[in-house]
Amino acid sequence: MASCKHVLGKDLVHPGMLSVTERSKSAEHLSKKVQASNNPSSLGLVREAWSHALSLQMMFTGARGFVSIVCLAFLIGAAAICYWPFKLSITMTSKLMSEDGMGGYALVMLFMSAWMGGMALVAVCIGVRGLRMDLFGPKDVPLVFNKQTRKVYKYVQELPKKKGTGALNALKHLVVSAFSPWPQMLLIEYDWDCLEAEYFESTTLMGNVNKTLRVLQFYVKEHPTSQRVIDSFTVASPAVVTRSMSMDLWEYIRRYMEEDGPVMHKGDSPAPAWPTSLLQSAQAVAPYFWPLVLMGSLWSAYSVWQHGWPHDQGHFGPVVFIVGFISNFFLLAIVFNRLGYALGREAPLPPAVLETVGEPLDLARLAKEANAGAVVSQAAT
Repeated sequence: MASCKHVLGKDLVHPGMLSVTERSKSAEHLSKKVQASNNPSSLGLVREAWSHALSLQMMFTGARGFVSIVCLAFLIGAAAICYWPFKLSITMTSKLMSEDGMGGYALVMLFMSAWMGGMALVAVCIGVRGLRMDLFGPKDVPLVFNKQTRKVYKYVQELPKKKGTGALNALKHLVVSAFSPWPQMLLIEYDWDCLEAEYFESTTLMGNVNKTLRVLQFYVKEHPTSQRVIDSFTVASPAVVTRSMSMDLWEYIRRYMEEDGPVMHKGDSPAPAWPTSLLQSAQAVAPYFWPLVLMGSLWSAYSVWQHGWPHDQGHFGPVVFIVGFISNFFLLAIVFNRLGYALGREAPLPPAVLETVGEPLDLARLAKEANAGAVVSQAAT
């Protein structure tokens, strides 16, 4: 269970934020008094609920594990980087001991070894830091809305802050953040009246494809009537939401906080439970097609065992390589997903906040009642 430090959002000022007027030029402001959608939906993000508050899941369950694979690649790359200068150093040393006039080559070798060693250190730090965050970090960093106190709570993981400028300070910060003891969690408290919702779309080039990211986020004003913005944070992942989904989610939050709306609407369901087995991790990472992942991994392994590596299998080799790469990539993600939820920490609300949220609610029962009520009303109509 993670230690937690409770801070006020007004004490965490991020400089350089656009003012309210400036933001309205590039983003759509969403009023708390105007209905944004006819179909309010939690998008399956509600993890916990109480009589006065609810908690939205901010980390997608199926995404955990993929970061570990990338970080593992960094560590393997670091090992490869270290191997080459080490081997060359031994070769050059043996020549220096047996020949004259090798001083210039030795200096070049020392420079290259130092440069490659620095690259390896950076790769190791990135790999270690990412693995620690993915495997041992919090299981979720929830967003909590309390309609009674009109407070909003956001969890973030407090990492060591960079001090100074320059390459050496950047490298020092990377090493410290990778190997220092785990920092605590920050629970940031905002006043609902200081939060404003906005929606905007941003198109970026990813490879040869234009990708449009649709962002629903809150920005934080210094006080309810201020033009000064001191912070902002995303409400839903821009990689998975559409405009209609963003409006449905905002309407869900707006009604809950402004109109005492229900925790579950028609079509809503609670957030999926954290995986407690490899099978559940497989369903989270590769829903419905994880059997194909397993079969592809076994088939590619059998093909290599029977016929050798893909480059020895002629025209059939690329098929074996592609199937094996994709299948084993997802298989590793499933394993790391399970490890992450087994080793990850929980981030509970502090006692002082828990005292204000009321009694816990049964989300499954509320979802069943909301959908049953919708069916009844439709039948009556």
